[in-house]
Amino acid sequence: KSLTHLVKYKEQSAQLIVVHDDTDLPLGSWRFAYARGAGGQKGVLSIMESLKTKEFVRLRIGVGKEGAVEKAGDIVLQKFLPEELAVIERIGASDKFTSGIASLMEHGLEYSRSRWQHWKDTQTQEVPPSQV
Repeated sequence: KSLTHLVKYKEQSAQLIVVHDDTDLPLGSWRFAYARGAGGQKGVLSIMESLKTKEFVRLRIGVGKEGAVEKAGDIVLQKFLPEELAVIERIGASDKFTSGIASLMEHGLEYSRSRWQHWKDTQTQEVPPSQV
């Protein structure tokens, strides 16, 4: 609800960037999204309800665990294993991540999606778009 003090008009919401975890994305990956549903993410749903719109940019950071049978809520409440935490920490420290955000702010969503969306941190190599 605090966002309603910053975003007074629906048009302003398009300037908002919400960063959140996403269990549907593999651990270490990230993607931009715009005007999508909450996808079960309660924090995003709360923002949508407070602002009365879903027209804002989202930066989804993958925390999904391959082969996990737990519900999404159970996954995000678990502590990361040390090796998983290292992957998450590398995202924020990576040049590609900061370049992707800078690109979003400078060039807009569509350009940034096409340029940066298919990147996943695998320590030393980039995952080709065909494998994402």
